[in-house]
Amino acid sequence: MILKTIKDWYQNRYQNNEPIVFVGLMLFFYLVLTFLGDYIAPILAALVIAYLLDTLVNILQKFTKLKRIVLVYIVYILFLIALLSLIFVLLPIIINQLIDFVKQASHILSSLKTSLEELSIKYPTILTEDRINSIVSWFDSIDWKKISSNVGSFILQNTATTLPVLFSVLIYLFLVPLMVFYFLKDKEKMINWFKSFLPEENGALYYVWNDLKPKLADYVRGKAIELIIVSTLTYIGFAYFNLNYAVLLAVGVGLSVIIPYVGMVIITIPVIMVGILQFGLNGTFVSMLIVFFVIQALDGNLLVPLLFSEVLDMHPVGVVSAILIFGGIWGLWGIFFAIPLGLLFISGVNMFRNHLNGKKTQADINLC
Repeated sequence: MILKTIKDWYQNRYQNNEPIVFVGLMLFFYLVLTFLGDYIAPILAALVIAYLLDTLVNILQKFTKLKRIVLVYIVYILFLIALLSLIFVLLPIIINQLIDFVKQASHILSSLKTSLEELSIKYPTILTEDRINSIVSWFDSIDWKKISSNVGSFILQNTATTLPVLFSVLIYLFLVPLMVFYFLKDKEKMINWFKSFLPEENGALYYVWNDLKPKLADYVRGKAIELIIVSTLTYIGFAYFNLNYAVLLAVGVGLSVIIPYVGMVIITIPVIMVGILQFGLNGTFVSMLIVFFVIQALDGNLLVPLLFSEVLDMHPVGVVSAILIFGGIWGLWGIFFAIPLGLLFISGVNMFRNHLNGKKTQADINLC
């Protein structure tokens, strides 16, 4: 009886099975990501990288007379050079600064406690004694000296568990670039192969993809450009003041743009901590913070409107909600992909409205 009621309700509102087929496919992909997410993560990473590189190939194709396959090899070689530079030049610097930062954590927090006490004397109405005590108690509850002194021994003692992880990382470093190459080289073949698995009643899926594609393209390309620009500008600003851990903090600030609003709040804490430790509460510290917040303001008010013209219709409340919901479902990966998943949800809602109003869907899908 209940099933018949649902069936009658559906048939009265929708003329075909395309919306229900779309829901079934989304449920299938949800189950795949939930139970096989860790295993297919390298494939997803390769797809994102290939998508970015394919954009560069398409741009070069417009301005040169070279064949696509030649441009694919050129772009791929440049990608390998950038990847090797990242692994052997930038990554060791970041790791060394991270280890040094952990070792200095107890000293950083001690200086921060002293600075807070000085501020409480100057501004007793803002920083009351109770607030200072609660912050100090939280600092004291963490045994930073034990953590910092055992960084090396922890790694050695857990070599048995570290080696398999390291082995997996090495495999991914080989497999991901290899898959990126084939995704670029055999793009048309792989698209046609994927389309052969789609059900016949796929108009709703085509509608959603054609609605989502420009937004997703704008988001992925925009985030990559934003990350590079923000990291570079932040490093220049920090290097001007000779701030300690400048590379580590600049990379952290760049990565924080992946998680809108929340990421900026999180990365601001270590920036302030390191600044107070190195400069104290003086003019240099204030100037460094001003430069940092000016870069953040330029990012939010200049870069974002320029790079994300197709995504700006998503309200900040919707962005934060997407981060909370998808982060709760898929953890860290859900946080990283919260915006694309939120855009997928919006496109799905638009599709249901489209079918409800009796409009025609797109005849074909264009994955390119």
